[in-house]
Amino acid sequence: MSNHPQPDPLSAAPADPPHNDDIAQHEHLTTPTTPTNPATNGIDLHHTPARPGVNAAQLGPRPPQDKDLRPLFTGVEKMQHNLHQVSLDEMFKTYLNYGGDPTAEDLATFTYDDESRLGKVAKEADLGPMICAMGQSVADRAGKTILFRDISAARPRSSNQVSNSRKRKPKDGEDSSAVRNDSEQNNDAPSHGTTPDVAIYLNNDRTNTLFVIKPEDYQKRAGKKEKEKANEKEKDETFGARQDWVGHRSWSDIVAFFEAKIDHNSSAFEFAHPSTRFIRDDTDGGEKSLGQFLEYLAQVLAHQHRTHLFAVYLFKNQARLVYADRSGAVVSEPFFYGTRDHSTLHVFFWKLARMSNKERGFDETATLAADADIRAMREYAATAPTEYLKAQAYYALSWDPTAKEGKQLKSFEWPMHKLSVGDRTVFVGRPSFATHSLFGRCTRGYVAFEKVEKDNEVYDRLHNEGAGDHVPTSLAAGDVPVVDEPGSTQLTRLHDIGERRHHPRAHYRILIAEVYRPLSDFSDFRQLAELLRDALQAHKDAWEKAGVLHRDISFNNILIHEVVEDKKTVRKGILSDWDLSKYKEDMMSGTEPRQPDRTGTWYFRSAVLGRYPRKPYAASDDIESFIHVYHYSVLRFHRTNMTESLRDHISLIYERAVIRAEDGAHLGSTSKFDNMCMAIPFIKPEDNPVLGLVLEKFAELYSQHYATIDEAEFGRKYNPGVNATGAAARPASEEDQDDGEDSSEDEDYIQQFKGSRQSHALPPAKKTLEDHSELLELFSEIGTLKWRRRELSRSVWDLFKVAGLAPRGNNGFSSSTQTQGLSSQDATHVEKKRRANTGSALPSVGESQEPADLEG
Repeated sequence: MSNHPQPDPLSAAPADPPHNDDIAQHEHLTTPTTPTNPATNGIDLHHTPARPGVNAAQLGPRPPQDKDLRPLFTGVEKMQHNLHQVSLDEMFKTYLNYGGDPTAEDLATFTYDDESRLGKVAKEADLGPMICAMGQSVADRAGKTILFRDISAARPRSSNQVSNSRKRKPKDGEDSSAVRNDSEQNNDAPSHGTTPDVAIYLNNDRTNTLFVIKPEDYQKRAGKKEKEKANEKEKDETFGARQDWVGHRSWSDIVAFFEAKIDHNSSAFEFAHPSTRFIRDDTDGGEKSLGQFLEYLAQVLAHQHRTHLFAVYLFKNQARLVYADRSGAVVSEPFFYGTRDHSTLHVFFWKLARMSNKERGFDETATLAADADIRAMREYAATAPTEYLKAQAYYALSWDPTAKEGKQLKSFEWPMHKLSVGDRTVFVGRPSFATHSLFGRCTRGYVAFEKVEKDNEVYDRLHNEGAGDHVPTSLAAGDVPVVDEPGSTQLTRLHDIGERRHHPRAHYRILIAEVYRPLSDFSDFRQLAELLRDALQAHKDAWEKAGVLHRDISFNNILIHEVVEDKKTVRKGILSDWDLSKYKEDMMSGTEPRQPDRTGTWYFRSAVLGRYPRKPYAASDDIESFIHVYHYSVLRFHRTNMTESLRDHISLIYERAVIRAEDGAHLGSTSKFDNMCMAIPFIKPEDNPVLGLVLEKFAELYSQHYATIDEAEFGRKYNPGVNATGAAARPASEEDQDDGEDSSEDEDYIQQFKGSRQSHALPPAKKTLEDHSELLELFSEIGTLKWRRRELSRSVWDLFKVAGLAPRGNNGFSSSTQTQGLSSQDATHVEKKRRANTGSALPSVGESQEPADLEG
């Protein structure tokens, strides 16, 4: 960038600088699954890691929210490996080669600060107004397209906000997200209040109306008495400077953001000695701040339709520029900024102000919906054919029709957008399903309002081969194009940066015809078996008739379809989410995967793959996953021997993972493998002998299959060069059987199953899961059993939630699950839950809000 007409325009900091320490027709809503087989777009998504990271944690006893995501980003996810440092010149040439450069005349008009003041700034709060003043002076000269706002001290805009709610200022070095308003503690609050320091917004009516706070309003919000204001402003220069720039945070509207630090110990990136290292993740303060910065990136990308995002990281009078997409992020070397001799940041402001929205990273196939369309969607929601669809529609619209006039809009951070999906147009708002991942597939699902109809390959194959009875119907799908570039596709740019190269990721959308209920809405455990039988039959048909293997059986991927037959509502199980599927002709029998543990959802992955991650994936692994789904449902919706310490058991059995040093493979829980080897169930439901017998029958089935596994042989074949794992313990004690308290009058009733109850712990060897027949027969048999009403009943409570292990509201749990009025028995650990889980600005796994349009 040597052609800038100003002194030292891109001056990097010295090697070791001194340092002081979807609608219009309204006929129907449509629901999605996820993208089809990756073969359709040439992008390899087959090998998504099946490790217990951010997305796996969403399924479990304690789904992460907001700040809880940060240690996952820097810990098990190791997202710092997706960050790469580039030179300042490379940043401008490759990622900021837009908008032109300011002339010498332009540069002379900009606002600058004093270098000594920037270098000695004592409070983080002082940097915000400085940045805003400098940035806005550039933006105004460049065309007044963007606005700078200090958002570190103001909560998100809410139609329900209380005018006199107070928020204390963060202490220096304290994460501003630790400071919350009173109103942000209740269920109506738009979010917890995590926020960066400065945001750049588009200069439009929406921003000026909703997110710009006038100085007089800020004075009122600060809660100062009129008599104290003048003195306070005189004493507190920060207050006086900030009031001209303060604004609300809106994740859905941020163009770019700034995060500032004045304590180098709390900096995510190295500024004092940049020649020695890049990221300060080897220190406690550095790792925490890196997680904080990554969470902000994730929040913006989760709330918006973006191809990429710019950000700036500040340390006093130094800065680093950041460009991020769904493959990773590049971070520039540090440079001085803010003075006439160091105008690099001003050049960045100029370029950002003069970029097109596409160049800023906005997906131009997603545009804000018109007011008339939004009104029409609200009218449709009010007349939706079922209460369930009505709830989904209102959730997507962030609209509460029961609220007072002017208070119906629950959040400004989920505006309705018009999207193109193939050759069709839909409207979407708040996602009903979203993964927390920052990098990777990052799937989102929406209930979409459809406007105007193309089938995609894997669904076509299933339906055309007679395997579509319990599979979603695809209406349209395709890669999202780049506007004004015919034949092009939105792709990530950072997939080949750094030592670990990745396949490029394409932006993909799919539209599904039906609206489904989540599996968590099953009415009782007999119906659960019937729903799983339907989904397993779909899996069998797909494999045997169409030659398609699903490879990602999980609780969220099995849905409920309600249909009316003979004037009665009938529920059927649906197997969705075929984006990791493979065709039989593409699977080489006996060939181990190119990389270990790259398929499936960690919780429901077969135990044998957890122990031998290089074993070729087989249909039996998918079939076993259906059993894990049933086990998971029992633990979550019925009191068992594990309920009192549910969090510990779930962590031990379903979350635990060890990274093998020899090849980096993730090894699953030994307990999970051992459980599958036992002919007696490890789960014992309370006061439900029939469900107990069902679990015994499951144990009989899977233990016979695991008895065929020769661990020594598997170790030689699939763990070459790795120390063999010892044989799984298979306890033969009778102590783990049912306690025998059933009354004698129940004996005939209990003997409904074919055969006698198994009393041995070492089962005969038989490959019972090699095909679908025996598990299908068992699911069918469960559906025909005579159950007493009390035995059919699932828990009134979602026991994950009761144990303090789940998020609130629509963030991931059944629409029929109660959350109030817990009994003393069912309220175990509830105090911990109230402290740890109060909601999230990032949507979590939407089991109660099933999608209508997916992006991945």
